[in-house]
Amino acid sequence: MTTSSQREAVRPKAAWSSRPHGPTSAGIKVGNLIFLSGQVGLDENGQIVGKGDIRAQTEHAFQAIKTILEAAGSGMDRLVKINTYLTDAANYSAYNEIRCRYVPDPPPVATEVVTKEFVTTPELLIEIEVVAVV
Repeated sequence: MTTSSQREAVRPKAAWSSRPHGPTSAGIKVGNLIFLSGQVGLDENGQIVGKGDIRAQTEHAFQAIKTILEAAGSGMDRLVKINTYLTDAANYSAYNEIRCRYVPDPPPVATEVVTKEFVTTPELLIEIEVVAVV
């Protein structure tokens, strides 16, 4: 069983957590794993990056993921799991094109889900959460 002393929050100043107003860390390290909160296309002021633009939002989310992982002593080459939530299946190919630039071979296991909208900011088009080895 994991105790709170075995958990370490990762909150890099350069990364914008997708849940700035809630009780959520950008990432939590447990042992040699880091679990990231879903990252989205929101800037440091909580404004949408690229409103209506799946490419801009995807790029922003992956940059945030990269920043958080590096702050935790990990990196994109250490990803083991990616969960992606899209509001429109038609955006999958644009997402996948950008994902391929960030995620090296061998790719991690992945799940992609289409959802109606996101609770806190319905204008968002994508949310990406990951698990990586530290």
